[in-house]
Amino acid sequence: MGVIEYLVHDPVGQCTLAPFLAATILTLSLRLVFGVGLGVRIAPLAIALACMGGFLLILGMPPLPPVSSTQKLFFIAVIAPVIGVAVEYTRSGLVLERAVLWLVPLGALLWLAARLLIPLHPQTLVDMAALYAGTIIAHWCLLRAEPSEAPLDAGLAFAPSILVMTAAIGLGALAMFGGAPIVAQLDFIMASACGGYVLIGWLFHVFKGEHFRFGTIGRTGILNVISAVTAIYVLFSDQPNRYALVLVSLIFPMHFIAISLARRVQPSHPQLGYALRPICYGLIVSTTMTMEIFYVLVFAPHLFQQG
Repeated sequence: MGVIEYLVHDPVGQCTLAPFLAATILTLSLRLVFGVGLGVRIAPLAIALACMGGFLLILGMPPLPPVSSTQKLFFIAVIAPVIGVAVEYTRSGLVLERAVLWLVPLGALLWLAARLLIPLHPQTLVDMAALYAGTIIAHWCLLRAEPSEAPLDAGLAFAPSILVMTAAIGLGALAMFGGAPIVAQLDFIMASACGGYVLIGWLFHVFKGEHFRFGTIGRTGILNVISAVTAIYVLFSDQPNRYALVLVSLIFPMHFIAISLARRVQPSHPQLGYALRPICYGLIVSTTMTMEIFYVLVFAPHLFQQG
């Protein structure tokens, strides 16, 4: 009972251990229940479900209709994965996928910023345009990071989830040291949930040679939620650090460097390569996150200035 109370009531447990354990168990369950075909494709749903649970622990059940941006966030976290599952499961075609890619983040952003639209301040317009463009670029990078369905290549089976996890950690650190603790908790929930998914994906990749696809579920149901949390930080925080956000956004294009270097890890035993390449990839991608955290701590310690 003590462990359960810690996970449910302690802030650290709420935003780290609880979503990590939930995503780990859910990812494994989806894979075992639905098998190597459908189970692998819908496994990212575990991240979304773990995030929903974490949001409820932190924010409580929002009212209907939601009023504040954080209340709206929970419904975005519910609706976006449903759209992703529908597109992924029905394989609806390129046109619908592109429509989802462009319209879902736009709709979420406009809904979150509704009370700022009239009157519309020029800075708000610039921020919204930058947030939307950043989300679309991140979508494109995740799409390029998705492995092929054909034979297991020398790359990674779950590079997109590593990118998203790293970005969520960077955003959480930015919000924490920038005086936005609730936003930081929400980011760390998503990072922890991605971590549970990555752990199970890595084990199945190493020992079974399986691709755990991030797919439309991940790009729609998880990335758009992270983008929504980022929008809350930028649009409603007292002093959002836009320069640090630029560094965080570079995590996604860092994929092209990281995958190239990770593919050079070619140990004599193939299974060892499956184990080491994701670790190498994650370390390289994390260099951008480390630069961002260093910048926040050294050049823009808003939280310390407030103290």
